[in-house]
Amino acid sequence: MTFPAVSSDSETLFSLPNQNATVGTPDTHPAPSAGEDSESQVPDSHLKLLADRIKPLSLKQYRSIAETARAQGLPEVVARALPWVLADPQEGLRQLRNPDTELIGNVVARVLILNTLNAPVLKALENLRGSELRFAGEFLLPPYTVVSDQTALCFDATRYADAAEALDEMLTQMSAMDDHVEKVNPYLDDIAERGVRTGGILFPLVVDLPGAPTFGAFETADCYGRVHAAQKAATITLKHVLDRAQVVPRDEESFKKHPWKTHRNKLLAICGKVRSGAPLSDAERRNLTVATMPRTTIVLAGDTTAPLDEVRRRVVSQAHLEPATPFSATTTAQVRAEAVLAEQEQRGALPQAPPLNPAQVRSALNDPATAAAQGLLHLDEIAVLATAAFLPKQGTSADRMIAKALATRGHVGNSKFVRQGLAAEVALRHVPAAANKPARRSAFDRALRWPQLRGRTLDRREVSELLHQALTQELPDYQAARDIGEKPLVGDASAQLAIMGSFWLVTSGSAPILNRTAFGTRSHDDDQDEETGESTNTTPDESKTSKGDYREPNLIVIELATTEHGLKQLAQAIYDGRAGRQVRHLDTETLEDPTDRPVPNAPVLNASALRRFTLPVGGEGVSVPDTTAKARLARLGVKLNTQVLQVQSLVEQMASTADNDDRPWVRRHGWSDPHECLPKLEEISRQAGGWKQLHDALSERLTEDLDEHTEPLEG
Repeated sequence: MTFPAVSSDSETLFSLPNQNATVGTPDTHPAPSAGEDSESQVPDSHLKLLADRIKPLSLKQYRSIAETARAQGLPEVVARALPWVLADPQEGLRQLRNPDTELIGNVVARVLILNTLNAPVLKALENLRGSELRFAGEFLLPPYTVVSDQTALCFDATRYADAAEALDEMLTQMSAMDDHVEKVNPYLDDIAERGVRTGGILFPLVVDLPGAPTFGAFETADCYGRVHAAQKAATITLKHVLDRAQVVPRDEESFKKHPWKTHRNKLLAICGKVRSGAPLSDAERRNLTVATMPRTTIVLAGDTTAPLDEVRRRVVSQAHLEPATPFSATTTAQVRAEAVLAEQEQRGALPQAPPLNPAQVRSALNDPATAAAQGLLHLDEIAVLATAAFLPKQGTSADRMIAKALATRGHVGNSKFVRQGLAAEVALRHVPAAANKPARRSAFDRALRWPQLRGRTLDRREVSELLHQALTQELPDYQAARDIGEKPLVGDASAQLAIMGSFWLVTSGSAPILNRTAFGTRSHDDDQDEETGESTNTTPDESKTSKGDYREPNLIVIELATTEHGLKQLAQAIYDGRAGRQVRHLDTETLEDPTDRPVPNAPVLNASALRRFTLPVGGEGVSVPDTTAKARLARLGVKLNTQVLQVQSLVEQMASTADNDDRPWVRRHGWSDPHECLPKLEEISRQAGGWKQLHDALSERLTEDLDEHTEPLEG
């Protein structure tokens, strides 16, 4: 391998901005105190083990490692970064000549598994733990792509005006990410005191700056927190790492003066003192403690079944979505939602919204607020797209595609209602956390649990057209089927109104109008901050729900979408929501029509009123009741279905009722059934089951008789 000529002993290809801060030499400036006597933190026997990990690096080894890494397929700029990372260069060279093969992110990859130095490792510029920040607009660095030959990740910073602006933005955004990691990772202090004891995974990365040469590094795929804690304890900053990643040695002299060579030599001096039994200063003990990461997996290359950036995201998801440092519920949902949308985009299976192209649809789902501000779609239409993306018809190829995508992000199996939660998360990406977002998201999640909302698409018709079709065609058909005992099916226009109207009933006002039942499953259920546990509920108790009403939002949506007044109220919610007005309460007696114009002094819909006028009434919507036994039985069946859904909702709440320790009570103590509900339910099931068996037998016999006495048609 040949090295580029430079004009001095070593050259920084592009220097980072000063950041208006004085940065000391990381190996000489003391780290912040950990708050304990460092002499008692790591025993001498452990220091000897740590000292044995670090070996010298010669120029000959540097060149051999870089050349062999290039032969293994790494880009040249990344190959030059590898020697600095290896704690034992000779062991690294030995493994490079015959790399191990491992299954990484469901892809066969060539890897090294060895001890590494933490200082030269670049903290990930795409951190899935920051998905929550990204979609809240608080982390603005672009996600990774891959280089053209798929041999490394690529951080493409060419969208910035110049390299100085790009590097300045990297420092600013990564500072926000560091703050976020420090808030959610409980192990950082422990790592700073006792070192890194669990190996991580490093991926090759090329950083592409505008107007400057590219440079390479190995980045923290799944060990951001570990490397962050170690580097911080050694007072090594991101500025140090980025500056030094650009320094290219050209000869023996420039190699000896390279900052990472100097860093290694200082560590080797500490190691020598440990072996000789000489006393160490607190700073020396600390620097050796945090210097290495054991048994690190360094990815050299993967097969071509998936792009390297996707492989990395799989690795991080599988390691962190159910782990020692779990993601927040919002981050977990955002990461899994992105996996589904990325898979759909790759396969050309994103939901359609003509005349928008797939890229515009994906952009709208990523950033609903911007898409709405640009006039591409209404926010409620984006909610329909989110529902279409995550809730296709069951058993279809689209349905199976979602399961496969979720499996790459740590979700295996077919847990009930996971997809409704993802749809709600994406639909409400524009809602700030401070705006009681957990309660709104939970309510919309529940609203989408009506099975008849699955498999719906967005046709982008005017609200008035949707309402006309729902009232004149779909509602009569629904009521007719219900009245004769058949399974009623809601039409496409009604379903779209249900999703769009529910969206505004959840997001309008200071608190959700369509809200969860007050008979919550735990203290302040869904009204808690996900990370602090503090209550975020600002809803007055009297407006939470009608007294004694334990219906969840999906049951209320059913009533809205299957009655004349309910459909009109959904349309009014859409009109007012789009205009930024409070949702007007339409008169239930006169069945007044909705309007997109403001109405002075109009009554405002609130949660209590919504629950009152949607209380189910047997036979509601039947204009001329049929008094035959068959029709009356059908109407009783409708009432039974409503009651069964309410019982099902109660049982779900009982299953998750818990104190603030988040452990369901029934999982710890069981339930004694003090009112003997179970025998009653069993008797109901036995009796109604007998009727169903009789109906099925008679229907089968009738079919056989018809087949026997029906002559085949001629011609």
